[in-house]
Amino acid sequence: MYKRRAHILFWHPHQPEKAQFAAQLANQLGGQWLEARAECGDISWPDLLIALDCAGIPDRERATHTQCKFWPDSSDRDALRTRILGVIGGFQLLARLDHSAPPPARSEAEAE
Repeated sequence: MYKRRAHILFWHPHQPEKAQFAAQLANQLGGQWLEARAECGDISWPDLLIALDCAGIPDRERATHTQCKFWPDSSDRDALRTRILGVIGGFQLLARLDHSAPPPARSEAEAE
C-alpha cells in the first residue's frame, strides 16, 4: 500500500526547538512509517504539517496535497508522545487493511 514513508513537518510559530523535539520523537517512535522534520525549504515535501501550540491551522504556504493539523498544547511530553503514536497507529491500521508491510527504506541515492 505505501510506496514511501509519510513526510511529516512539525512547525512551531515561536519555538523551533519544540518542533525539532517533536520531529526527533516521531522519527524514534515511527521511523518505519514516517520521516519527520522540523525544517524544510520545499513546500511540496510534507504530506502532513503539524502546527504545535496553535489554536487553529496556521496561515502558512503549503502544497495542495499537504494536510494540516494543529495540536494546541505540546508542552506535555507524554501527551505529545501519545499524539505521535496515534498518527503512527493510523498508518499501521491502513496497512493492515491490505496486509502490507511498512514502506521500504529509501536508498542513499533517493535520499539525496
